[in-house]
Amino acid sequence: MEPIPAGYEIVDFDELAPVPCPCGQARRAFADVPDFPGTIHRTEIVAEAKIHYHNRLTETYYILACEADARMYMDGRIIPVKPGMCILIRPRCGTGPSGA
Repeated sequence: MEPIPAGYEIVDFDELAPVPCPCGQARRAFADVPDFPGTIHRTEIVAEAKIHYHNRLTETYYILACEADARMYMDGRIIPVKPGMCILIRPRCGTGPSGA
């Protein structure tokens, strides 16, 4: 008989190894939790971040800290961002007006 898992999960992002991503570096939590339908990432976005999109994933960004002139490119628009903002990004957003 398998042990019953606890009713909660805890992660310390400082203990997770960062992995490269199109935005910079991400620490990914809960990817191995079978009954959780997503993951939570702490991402350090670099100025050289590449424009990209996800075919099926929805992302939510909560801005903790950023440079005074920070911005995101979404669907052909440049959006200024600041700490305290939360942005929901649906699948295929970021492809630009031509869909390329």
